[in-house]
Amino acid sequence: MEPFAHDTLEQNLNPVSRIYFSFSATVCAPSSLSQEVGLALGAQAGEEKLREVVTAGGFTQFRRAAETPFNLVLEARRSISSGRGRLFECFNRSCLRGVGMGRMKLIS
Repeated sequence: MEPFAHDTLEQNLNPVSRIYFSFSATVCAPSSLSQEVGLALGAQAGEEKLREVVTAGGFTQFRRAAETPFNLVLEARRSISSGRGRLFECFNRSCLRGVGMGRMKLIS
């Protein structure tokens, strides 16, 4: 789940995005910069940039699963070969190391 953001600054000039930008500048970006990858995408990266980062991280499927006026629910998947052929689902761009806190779920 990500804060709702469009791909361009002009599309994000509204009261909610202004709040998200302030959180991004004071919390998200500095936290990311302190990590190994340090992309500093912040809270207003936009779906296009998130897709780029996620697919560069080896995920082959990416889609917007749902949205609200305040959040985007993005789904990224990749197959990881294990002895049992299980599929891992990764939710949130942060499954990529160094971007933030993420959540993974094992599907048998």
